[in-house]
Amino acid sequence: MGDRFAPEYADGGKVSDEAFSPKLGIRYDGADKYVAGYTYSEGWRPGGIDLYHARDPIPKTTFGSERMKNHEIWVRANPLGRLSINGSAFYYIFEDMQFRIRGDDDLPEFWTGYAFQTDNLPEVKGYGMELDAQFHIDDAWTISGALGLLDTEVTDAGPNVPEYDGRELSQSPNLTGNVALSWVSPRGFDARVRARHVGGFQQSHKVWDAVNARYYEKTDPYTLVDFKAGYETKFRGTELRIDAWVENLTDKRFKLPSYAPTGGTPGRPRTFGVAVTAEF
Repeated sequence: MGDRFAPEYADGGKVSDEAFSPKLGIRYDGADKYVAGYTYSEGWRPGGIDLYHARDPIPKTTFGSERMKNHEIWVRANPLGRLSINGSAFYYIFEDMQFRIRGDDDLPEFWTGYAFQTDNLPEVKGYGMELDAQFHIDDAWTISGALGLLDTEVTDAGPNVPEYDGRELSQSPNLTGNVALSWVSPRGFDARVRARHVGGFQQSHKVWDAVNARYYEKTDPYTLVDFKAGYETKFRGTELRIDAWVENLTDKRFKLPSYAPTGGTPGRPRTFGVAVTAEF
């Protein structure tokens, strides 16, 4: 037997919302070589009620709806037959972006830096581009790759968290990319080696020590190499496939984001396995 001590909950509340989310696009077909277009779209997320669980009694708080306005120009091209290219450039604006804020006034030291309450940032902007390509060297060999660039900024943090002004969004790397070489045999064998890169990014845009202007640690860029080989055949009328794979072939040590302000989660070390798939 025992007792449990917990804050009292405030009376319930109600939030209602409705919205219209338009999408408009235009497309141009350039013969057989390329297709290009422009798309304007809006996304919407309803507001709600949040409970600040570190207070006693727990007050109810409401937060507003969120809207994103996105502009995108895109193109898909096949200029050489064996070469295909896809690309896009985009620009978006968040209005009243929902996010979790800290509220460490009169809280125990243990809670300092942790997010408890949902609020809205009046304006956040971002822009970037994505590009991917694939080239068939011959019937057996293919090389492919992709590149992503992104820049984000809190352009208006509002009155509650002015220290967020000018910060980039959390977990939004400014550079991502990969390159791969694939091989396929007419006898059922195939293999692929791939390198993938993730640029540095903020674990969080939150401030966990406002007095000394200390932010969550930044995650360093990292590059990983993966390898996979397979064999596909028929066995007594059954489609059979065997795959062997290794992720993080070089056993790279890297850090992933954590909920703790000064901590991190270790990335997955070298991992390997075998998979067998049968279709009856």
